[in-house]
Amino acid sequence: DPRIAKILTLLNAGSLHFPTLQEAAETVFVSPQHLSLLFKRETGLSYSEYLTRLRLDRACRLLDNPDLSIREIAEMSGFSDPDYFSRFFKQNMGMRPGEYRSSK
Repeated sequence: DPRIAKILTLLNAGSLHFPTLQEAAETVFVSPQHLSLLFKRETGLSYSEYLTRLRLDRACRLLDNPDLSIREIAEMSGFSDPDYFSRFFKQNMGMRPGEYRSSK
């Protein structure tokens, strides 16, 4: 579906802003509910699951750079609160960002 392709391009562009489902739906002129159904059908993941994976993947790649602080990585991964980022990262990756960085 070209609408989903457009959304995936938008999400994977490397922007610091990750659009909400509402914002993404407005971009392709469909309702959020319809976009949610299309997105799941095309990718096999819900919009929020895809965003979670995308943000975690970005965080993991950024953690390879020792010059970036955890706060900077949190912001670059779409998190405004570094403490929440650390909890979110641990919940999804099984370790805190600093532990992940030192395990590399």
